[in-house]
Amino acid sequence: MNSRSDFLQLLQTAAKANAGKPPGESTFFRDAGLTRKDLWAAGFASYGAACEAAGLRANTLTPRMPDSDLLRLLATLARKLGRFPTKGAFEVTRAADPTFPSWEAFKRREKQGPENTLREILVAWCLENEEFADVAAMLEVAVATVPTRTPRGKPIVNGYVYLMRYGSGGQVFKIGLTDDVARRHSQLNMMAPQDVRVLHSIATDDPPGIERYWKDRFEAKRLEGKKELFRLAPDDVAAFKSRTYQ
Repeated sequence: MNSRSDFLQLLQTAAKANAGKPPGESTFFRDAGLTRKDLWAAGFASYGAACEAAGLRANTLTPRMPDSDLLRLLATLARKLGRFPTKGAFEVTRAADPTFPSWEAFKRREKQGPENTLREILVAWCLENEEFADVAAMLEVAVATVPTRTPRGKPIVNGYVYLMRYGSGGQVFKIGLTDDVARRHSQLNMMAPQDVRVLHSIATDDPPGIERYWKDRFEAKRLEGKKELFRLAPDDVAAFKSRTYQ
């Protein structure tokens, strides 16, 4: 196709079928069987220019919701449900309130990290916002007590070995043991000169033994003069986070 008029007619037809609004650029090209080469051949440098020539207002991108607002809504929903929301819960909430962010918006935030999952991102955020400390505690308990079956049945949990990071993108990590991860995190946050983030905790029936295992494993990466601080690589962190019970 290289006819300007034909291209505009296709665009106007697509807009009419879309409640008078031009479809998204990729959607239009896919449905019309066209490419950007056809756009340029018709004399338009951009899709927006073609929409303007067709008498249509090009769609504008919806501003991305600030991180704090997005996670506040997620924390509020988790508190209401008493657990981390499923995809179905997101969809039901959005159906009742169209202003609630889409599932895709939350998945985009998940990809930004630095934590591996949206649940972990939410826990880290809640731990930094005291009004949602109850949500952090609820979600951390849920993670720590996920049934992990062994040949003898359900494991006995006497405490947790945690991995925390200093700073949002820092390379200094703390390994320690506690019977209450949320409380220990709060204590460290008050003492540390920079924010401390919980990356993962391992439920165990032998906190001292498991703590010793990980400290010995990372001995070569221990900061000089520090008993619980290590400079870890991404693979080290991934190895620790792969354990839920040990």
